[in-house]
Amino acid sequence: MKLGALGSGCCPMASHVYTYDNKLETLEGLSACGYLTHLYVQNNLLRSVEEICTLRRLQKLYVSNNHLSSLEAIGALGSSLVALAPLVV
Repeated sequence: MKLGALGSGCCPMASHVYTYDNKLETLEGLSACGYLTHLYVQNNLLRSVEEICTLRRLQKLYVSNNHLSSLEAIGALGSSLVALAPLVV
């Protein structure tokens, strides 16, 4: 399952996205949400969160209970974020 309309850019001003418990397999297109500060994607089927690398305003990220093979994308955000807390993996 994909994000659908949200990922296609229909909500570019969204600041909070709650998509937990939805069997999502990808966050494809999420980069269109440049104002996103809170992302709740726990309890899905995600294998990667690389799509979050462009979310420079992200402050809260919940990704627990997915099928992630690596957290490199989160580490890649590094100092480019204003503040990322808490991180729930």
